[in-house]
Amino acid sequence: MVRTIALAVTSALVFGACSSTPVATTARPPVTTIAPTTTAVPTTTTTTEPPPTVRLYLSGVPEPLAELVKDLYIDAHTSSSPPLDLPPGLDTLVENLVPGEGRLTIRAAAGLGEVLDTPIAVITAGDDVILAVADPVWRIVGAKLARFGLPASYGDEPKFLLVVGSDARPGENPLRARADSLHIVAMTPSSGTGAIVGIPRDSYVTTPDGLTDKLTSVLSRRDVDMLLATTRELTSLPVDGYVLTGFQGFTGLVNSFGGFVFDVPFAMADKASRAFFQPGEQMFDGAAALAFSRNRHLRGGDFTRSFDQGLVMLAGLRAVRLLGVRRLPALLELLTGHTATDLDATTLLTMGAAVYELGQVPNVVVDGIPDTVNGSSIVRLTDDAVATFKDLADGTLDSP
Repeated sequence: MVRTIALAVTSALVFGACSSTPVATTARPPVTTIAPTTTAVPTTTTTTEPPPTVRLYLSGVPEPLAELVKDLYIDAHTSSSPPLDLPPGLDTLVENLVPGEGRLTIRAAAGLGEVLDTPIAVITAGDDVILAVADPVWRIVGAKLARFGLPASYGDEPKFLLVVGSDARPGENPLRARADSLHIVAMTPSSGTGAIVGIPRDSYVTTPDGLTDKLTSVLSRRDVDMLLATTRELTSLPVDGYVLTGFQGFTGLVNSFGGFVFDVPFAMADKASRAFFQPGEQMFDGAAALAFSRNRHLRGGDFTRSFDQGLVMLAGLRAVRLLGVRRLPALLELLTGHTATDLDATTLLTMGAAVYELGQVPNVVVDGIPDTVNGSSIVRLTDDAVATFKDLADGTLDSP
């Protein structure tokens, strides 16, 4: 279903989960106490307490990465590891942990990949998740240490991603076509909340450089960077970046993934988009997903189409989550092979991991009033649309 991870393992630690030899064992130094005495010269004695230890079983990863994971668990369990360079937020969570007692045995597994020429890794141990990148030295960029009662800490949040589907046909440049599908995906992994908010493609906007036009045309008349800047200004949201694809990239992505189950909400029979579906659950390949997403000959027109596109995104997210977070590096390889993005490997990894923390995700389209300008149909966003963007500022919708 998902192509084989291409990252070459430079050094492996050959310790199976059933091995009697751990990757690493650490112990807190013996505690020295002052014994009561009646003499003028105090007597010092050393008492031996059962030292807390950490044993990590992890195979098939570069040795520096294994050492990094080991040190994180030592720090969390005993507060006695060498200083770690942890991302803000995670460092505070770990520092505030109360040192544990006794032996902690960690049996972990890894998913490895390479995204944008950067090695990435997801380490799992039970419900724990550790994210790491090598740029060029391995470093931890996020973690959910559930065994210590800590929430997911995957960098700054809330996270906002602009997902763009252009109308570029095969052979055309998706970055120079019109933006037919525009959605903001918001995520707050520490609380498990998020939302998908569609923006009508014909929303009438003024770009930061003074162009007044439909939002869909900003991509073709300017570029994707201006589309992103316009979206930030329109929504007043600190959108982190974009992921963009065209017809060929979208169908290729879905087909390479292996398709997904989709619950068609109502019957469709549209020649223009080739959307011919009966309601109910069915398996969608790339062509079916594209046809359903393109159909706008519906009650509600582009507003309904934007909502339906959000439904397709939700179905894709559910399919991804069923594979488990350890498959994330391979999935990100797949994603970047069929899309364009301005996000770096770290942001892609932390955003991808955030998907696995989400609960129920509302899907809405902001409100607008159809109108015309110089004979061209447009959408004027309403005060309700502004209120939706404001509501989304914390990464979720209080009133979807």
